[in-house]
Amino acid sequence: MGPSPKSIALAIVPKFTALLSIFGSAMITFMILHSPKRRKKTSHRIMVGMGIADILASIWYFASTWVIPAGTLSGFGDGTTETVFWASGDQNGIACNISGFFNQFAACNPLYSAMLALYYLLVVKYGWSTDRLAAIEWRFHVLPWGYAFISALFAAITGLYGPVEWTCWINPDVAPEDRTLIQNLFVQLQWLLFGPIWAAIVFSAFVFIALYRKMKLLEKRVNSYASSILKFEGEESPEPDIEKCELKPSIENRKNGSVLFASISKDDEGDNNGRLEENLESGCNEGGNNISREKRENNSNGNKEKNDKEEKSKEMTFTVSLTSDVPKKHGRKPNKIRALFGPTLVRNHDKVKSSDEVKQDDKKILKDLKKKIRHTTKSRMIALQGLRFVAAFYVTWLFSTISRIFNIIDITIPFPIQFLDTTFVPLQGFLNFLIYIRPLLEDYRHKNPKVGFWMAFRNITFDTS
Repeated sequence: MGPSPKSIALAIVPKFTALLSIFGSAMITFMILHSPKRRKKTSHRIMVGMGIADILASIWYFASTWVIPAGTLSGFGDGTTETVFWASGDQNGIACNISGFFNQFAACNPLYSAMLALYYLLVVKYGWSTDRLAAIEWRFHVLPWGYAFISALFAAITGLYGPVEWTCWINPDVAPEDRTLIQNLFVQLQWLLFGPIWAAIVFSAFVFIALYRKMKLLEKRVNSYASSILKFEGEESPEPDIEKCELKPSIENRKNGSVLFASISKDDEGDNNGRLEENLESGCNEGGNNISREKRENNSNGNKEKNDKEEKSKEMTFTVSLTSDVPKKHGRKPNKIRALFGPTLVRNHDKVKSSDEVKQDDKKILKDLKKKIRHTTKSRMIALQGLRFVAAFYVTWLFSTISRIFNIIDITIPFPIQFLDTTFVPLQGFLNFLIYIRPLLEDYRHKNPKVGFWMAFRNITFDTS
């Protein structure tokens, strides 16, 4: 008579993963409660609730087989002599019932994960404000704690708890013929207690897809804004060409801070669209002739006067402020007048903007683009963080879900599935901690590149700001 080798593995592994989970959840809880700034945020308070629930469950995950009554036979042994390793609980099953209560109470964790996923969905996809989230925050806590406590208490009152190879959960330690109606019902229909966890898993799957699609959309926006800024800052005005009907400003007009301009290529698609194109096209012919006439000695004075009159009648004289920067408005095609000459175009009878005013407008456009990039980048980071938490939730509860399916269809759980279930279920707190601290460490080390990993970790942990 002795322990099963497989039972030894199932008894030892959760002690390590549960300790990691206790550490991770304790660190998250401490870091948030220690910082007034973090305590004010809804997502952080959800993390505190999840951390406390995980600590309560992980303590009993760490106990593992210690609470199982001594001498209990292992399900992975020979069925006659091989017992559960380290099983040392009382024969009355009191320790097992207490462990079973907190193991069922652990349903609080996946429900909290669903609440956290819902929070990220409301913030990233639907743009909920902080005040609006704060108004419904109590629901994020009442649902997980309420269901976990009521279901755990119900199972304790009805005597549903018993040994399940590595701990205690829904498995009455009585012969099938001696079970009550309720015991038989919930042994056969474990999904009645495990169902909300499956609902949380399905809901989180939809949230995962929604966050992923939103993140890809935000990536496109960031790239679009960044491209606009690069063109805005790096665009250079090409040298105008007389042969293409592009006029060079004279030295005298450059000194005055403006030039007379009456030409543009026919394919221009500026802000004034067709009307401006038509006027500029006609003005192009006139303007081109004017410049050519200045260079040609054989033009007559009569033609010059005629052209001058036509210019005035068409009112095609423009005042152009000389600036080098060319803003490109998001979602609109660039004005090729500004693309070629870097100016702001106004008619000579309108208010003329000074060079300083144009520069101020350009700075405002650039500032607005950079603000959009910061906002979009932040939203993308929030979406990515939400995806990580959902992924950690799936890693933790995937194999446990598979185990419950085997129970429902009355098939013995394969040892590899049971081993992975035993390993990952106690690990959620540690995975949450890694995800929670990752952006904090990256941001801190980016601002302080000379600070090492452990120093950065210490400063983030005990930083109250």
